[in-house]
Amino acid sequence: MDKALNNAENNSLGRVFPLSGYKSNLIIKELLPKEEEKIKIFRSALILLKIWAKNNSIYGNQFGFLSGTSMLIMLTKIYLLYPNTCSVLVILDRFFLTFLTWLVRQIIFIQYFL
Repeated sequence: MDKALNNAENNSLGRVFPLSGYKSNLIIKELLPKEEEKIKIFRSALILLKIWAKNNSIYGNQFGFLSGTSMLIMLTKIYLLYPNTCSVLVILDRFFLTFLTWLVRQIIFIQYFL
């Protein structure tokens, strides 16, 4: 896949974006918890975030709001900051407290590349 992303022939946006999204999902999957209970907590929190965003009419990247992918990245960041979170309510509480005070122009990094 790295060859496909770096290949000059495949550098048109229509070919690179789907591969980069797939690769991002693979990276996130590697960063997420391996224990079954923590996976359930993470998935439940992501589902509740999506429901909350839809109910508050702030879901949908075509309108400039949060998308499922952006929520996944944001929630992954919270998991990496607080890896010992033991419940859905605690991870959601930390999600909202963290991003309430997050500087808008500050990029959300979940992995640093050297």
